[in-house]
Formats: sequence, structure tokens, C-alpha cells
Amino acid sequence: MGTSENPNGTFQFQAYLDALKKVDTSNGVKFIHKFLIPAPDTLSSPTQLYVGSPRQICDVGKDATVLVRVYGWSRKTKGNSFQNHALEEIL
Repeated sequence: MGTSENPNGTFQFQAYLDALKKVDTSNGVKFIHKFLIPAPDTLSSPTQLYVGSPRQICDVGKDATVLVRVYGWSRKTKGNSFQNHALEEIL
């Protein structure tokens, strides 16, 4: 598992889907996926990537390869940290 860079602010990664949340927005339904990329060593934590998409990318507990566009930085807020994401899947 890992990442690869592409042009125009996009990158592709392969990771494990740890959690999924369905969110109703004014623009319709959005799925927020929490992916984990394994840590490089035993002293580090896995990398967490939160990806928004209008579709469910894969089932929880499965690996997926995803092409995303970076559009900002996520920020933690009380109670809503799972909804804050800065990656959108490119369909």
C-alpha cells in the first residue's frame, strides 16, 4: 500500500477502509471515508486519509485504490472531525 503523485494536485493511493460515514448535505448524499495507510515502522501511527465522495468507494474492511484531488486542509472540531476532509475522489 502507498501513494503515487499525478499532475494537477491529484494523487492516487491504495489503503484500507477503516470507517465510513454517510452524510446528508444540501447537495445530496456524500460519503466520508476514513482510509488507513500502514505506518512505516512500529513506532509510528498509520496515516489517516479522509476522502469525500458522492459514492461509497468500497466496503469497510477492504483495500481500495483511489484517485483524489487535494483541495484544502482538514481541521478538527468537536464532534464533527469525521466530516472535515480535504480530499475528494475523482470519478
